[in-house]
Amino acid sequence: GYEPTNVTLAPKHAGGVIELSRQLIQQSSPDANRLVTDDLSALLAQAIDSAAIKGGGTNEPDGILVAAGVQTASLATLDWPAILALFEKLGLANCEANAVLASIKTRTKMQSTLKDSVAGSAYLWENGKVNDVAAYATNQVSDAAAGAGTLIAGDFTQALLGIWSEVDLLVNPYAEGPYKRGGVLVRAMSTVDVALRHPEAFVKVQDVAI
Repeated sequence: GYEPTNVTLAPKHAGGVIELSRQLIQQSSPDANRLVTDDLSALLAQAIDSAAIKGGGTNEPDGILVAAGVQTASLATLDWPAILALFEKLGLANCEANAVLASIKTRTKMQSTLKDSVAGSAYLWENGKVNDVAAYATNQVSDAAAGAGTLIAGDFTQALLGIWSEVDLLVNPYAEGPYKRGGVLVRAMSTVDVALRHPEAFVKVQDVAI
């Protein structure tokens, strides 16, 4: 189990802006309105995901890849014993992984690497799982460097997301550039923060040979 921990969350703002053309406004329909709303919501969600995974920039929270206390492991030698050693680190910290998150190239490499040289052996990443744990790949996980793939394993319930506002939309028909073109700006903002309740519940790898 986990020891009680105090975690402080502080409001941070994520935002996105899109310009609606005069033609789109004139031809607007519920579908067009929903398209714009969905685009802005997806933009905000991507920014929040990026902060939770890495962050660390100015006015950004420290995400998993940069937060203090997150465990590290090596997969420079990408084989089954190294995978087991990675998960063992979580077990020794009384943690259990509920997901694996990796870069696209890391997934490709693991999907083509056998657990064993024996014919018919399974791959390290197979059927959407690594060591029977659900595994996902995304461009939000950036590789550490050329040829050095990134992977995170952990208990993602220990990544806390504080939300002060979900998506606030503000329409500005008077912004100078769009106004001259007959368009309007729509700004979407969300106020959130991310923190790790128990950093030791995560193991990061940044040396997968890809």
